[in-house]
Amino acid sequence: MQPPPLPDTQKVSYQVPRNVLVRIWWRRMMLRPRRLVFIALILLISIALFFLYPNDPFVGFIFLLFLVFMPIAQYRTIAKAVDNDRILTDPKTLEFGSSQLVLTGPDWKSEMPWTRFRGFSEDAAYFYLHLSDNGIASVIPKSAFSPEQQQRFRQYAQTRNA
Repeated sequence: MQPPPLPDTQKVSYQVPRNVLVRIWWRRMMLRPRRLVFIALILLISIALFFLYPNDPFVGFIFLLFLVFMPIAQYRTIAKAVDNDRILTDPKTLEFGSSQLVLTGPDWKSEMPWTRFRGFSEDAAYFYLHLSDNGIASVIPKSAFSPEQQQRFRQYAQTRNA
């Protein structure tokens, strides 16, 4: 028999659709500062090659093609990763308290302390719990929370009890 949940534990249920998760992760990865600097550098190289080799624009065109196909390849890679791991799009139940999160799916369960996360952010529709600096984050829709639960989740995530 399991002990009853602690009084400060909150519980929400949600599911993030595949297309939403892929779009969010792609946008977060493409708009990282390192990625933007890399894109700017490739663009500058391409422009410079157009001026250095005016009789052979194909050289600069290769770099421009790279800029076009890089975001497409990134999107396809993220979509394939999401498609290969059904846990990412399973219906989930999140129980959270001041010390840990418990995430439960149809046939799996994961318990993590708040200290496991390296960061926290949010936008108008989602909370993001960062496990690393690569742009990938756990995506939790705010619509699953009541206003009081949102505030409590935000408080726990920002302090992370580190």
